[in-house]
Amino acid sequence: MKKLEKEKKRQAYELLLAQQKGLLEAETNWIASLSNSSALLNETFADTVFAGYYLFEEGELILGPFQGRVSCTRIKLGKGVCGESAEKQVTLIVDNVKEQKEKFVKQKEEAERKRQEQLKALAEQRAREEAARKKFKKKKLVQLLKHNA
Repeated sequence: MKKLEKEKKRQAYELLLAQQKGLLEAETNWIASLSNSSALLNETFADTVFAGYYLFEEGELILGPFQGRVSCTRIKLGKGVCGESAEKQVTLIVDNVKEQKEKFVKQKEEAERKRQEQLKALAEQRAREEAARKKFKKKKLVQLLKHNA
């Protein structure tokens, strides 16, 4: 069964690439090409939620031509699947975007927890250093007072 699914998928991709090539040869305007390409992706992969493009501009991703539901218009690098993919400059294959989003939220919460622990440790270290300075000053003051007495 899996071999049949893989073969069917391979054939779908081969047909997609041939159709995409034809679309790109027939049009020189990049917006028209991306628009038709997103329509082709959407038709080829019927179960997809988003078929389209984000364009990189001024350090962030901006929504380009696409097919699907209303989407984020701007994505910061490193944020979500698209932002992580763009930041790392790699293709990410995600089986379930909702699960991936939950993973990002957990990673963010863990990073925040670690940051809070580091800040707490830093504050405790500063408090110890301040206490040591006060103790040292008090000791010096007592020595000075004894010396002058």
